[in-house]
Order: sequence, then C-alpha cells, then structure tokens
Amino acid sequence: MAFNPDGNSFISYPISQGPGVSKGYYSSQIPGLTALVLVENDSADITLTVQVLTYFGDNFSFEVLPGSTYSFNINSIQLIGILSSSGTGIATGTLALFPSFGFPLFSNSRTVQG
Repeated sequence: MAFNPDGNSFISYPISQGPGVSKGYYSSQIPGLTALVLVENDSADITLTVQVLTYFGDNFSFEVLPGSTYSFNINSIQLIGILSSSGTGIATGTLALFPSFGFPLFSNSRTVQG
C-alpha cells in the first residue's frame, strides 16, 4: 500500500514479465474494490492485454500499447490479470489501483506518450 500526497491510499504493482507470459496481479474478496485502475506500459515493443473480472460476472479485456497508459473506473473488481504479447525483452510497467466511490460502472481514457 502506498500513499498519495493528499493522504489517500492506493495500491501499486510493478509489472515485469517475459513475452507471452500471463500473470495475476490483484484479487479481492466479496464485494470487490471500486477503483480507478491505471495501467502503464513502459515496454518498447510488447503489448499488454489486461483482463478484469468483476463480482457481477462482467469480464473486460483491453490492450495497452507499448509506451502508453490506459485508465478506467470500475466497480466490484474481483481479479486483474495481464498477458504480455510476444516480442523481445521483458514487459515492464505499473498497475495502480486508486480506491474510489460513486464512479460509473465502467468508463475509460487512453493516452499515448510520444
């Protein structure tokens, strides 16, 4: 557990896995966590596929391209896993969860860093 400058807590996991590897990064007990989820892909040529399962049975999947960041708000997070595409080197980045309340079930934003 880490802390924001304003004192609110957040959870951060470093992403480090070989190409073609799938890894679980977060799991929660019922009723799950409502949070802003941010995935940053620092890899040069490996795309990260993020899978999110909620306690409602919803399964979301999205890709985070090399050198980009993707964030979204979601309720009742049960599991988060990440699959790295084939490529060279190690897939690196960060998965951060910022617990929140009152956000929509699912909304997202994508930024590409140039």
